Amino acid sequence: MAVDMRGQVTGEKIATGAINGATHIQDGTVQSAKVALSAITATLIADNAVTSAKIGPGAIETSKVSEKVRTRPVAADDTEVDNSSAANKTVYETSKTVTFAVKNAANATPDKVVVALQVKTSDILSAATAGLFMNSEVTARSEVSTNLLTYDLVTVTFEVGSGAGAGQLAEGTHSLKMKLKSQLGTATATIKLVEVYHVIL
Repeated sequence: MAVDMRGQVTGEKIATGAINGATHIQDGTVQSAKVALSAITATLIADNAVTSAKIGPGAIETSKVSEKVRTRPVAADDTEVDNSSAANKTVYETSKTVTFAVKNAANATPDKVVVALQVKTSDILSAATAGLFMNSEVTARSEVSTNLLTYDLVTVTFEVGSGAGAGQLAEGTHSLKMKLKSQLGTATATIKLVEVYHVIL
């Protein structure tokens, strides 16, 4: 008569080291469906147990990798410029330009371009606004504003795609123009550090 042993042999009934993976477990016998969620923790993986040779091509999806690893800088400029000499501070004046190139990674999800910039105003009652213009655009693709007297770090994100939408950038080389304007004509808007990052998704 067959005896149903399912659930009878639990982890605490197996002595430490009793099952040797190299000799007792055949290739392919442990399937992912048999491993409980979060069952394998970092403490159960020996140092240097997972080497690059054991990770096959495509084994780790890009989305499973930290965004810090998937982010790379492509352009930067930390020259401080302002609109103090503008004839009319309340309209956009070209302040600085950075050029960068971007191309989607070979995956289905569009990549991102993140622009980080420092902006400040000389008058807390007058917002400083930075307009981001791509290539030959005459209308700002995006705007960021601040009323801080010290540098405010702000970010703008664009999707890398067909370039059809306002939030998209086509693959290729782009000239990013950052123009400044002040809410009041008596105040000065200033921009300093600008960094452009490519985020692979």
